[in-house]
Amino acid sequence: MRRLIFTAALLISCGVFLLLWDSPPEKFLSPITTKTPDKLPEADGYMLDTDTKKYNQEGLLNYTLKTSETRYFKRRDRFEMDTPEMVVFDIKNPLRPWQVASRNGEVFQGGEKVLLTGDVYAWQNTNFNARNELRSQQLVLFPDKHVAESKKHVLITTPDGQTAGTGMWANLQQERFKLLKKVKGIHRAKP
Repeated sequence: MRRLIFTAALLISCGVFLLLWDSPPEKFLSPITTKTPDKLPEADGYMLDTDTKKYNQEGLLNYTLKTSETRYFKRRDRFEMDTPEMVVFDIKNPLRPWQVASRNGEVFQGGEKVLLTGDVYAWQNTNFNARNELRSQQLVLFPDKHVAESKKHVLITTPDGQTAGTGMWANLQQERFKLLKKVKGIHRAKP
């Protein structure tokens, strides 16, 4: 009986030794773990250096949009953009488009609504080789309607002066700007 137990133990030991002998060394090393953030926003699509053109019903160029990086989220039908640069054309005055640049942006509703954030700078060259400028930290743009809105502080600079306020509604096509509160302005008198 003793001999039988000893033989069985010897056979089992030899079997374990042979299994370990044929195993790769990686099996015995501890796995390398890397820490990743718990929840990364997962986009459904990524695009680099995009150049988008949107045309109106008549087939005329409505606006162009360039970005360094774009991420698409299908669930909310939303595009997130880095360093967007947008040119909004006016059918009535195609030689004087509004140009807009910012650090970040989001496009909603198939391009009907564009939210620009972070050092938003918009400008339009005038007929007199001057420039109309608009600066804010946030701007909501409806390019099809040529309407811009902001709830943040806005600074408008024209050749005739400077106007600042909090909150704005603007019709870019008609060049009508309405500052909503805390409005201050400096106007230069023409000689």
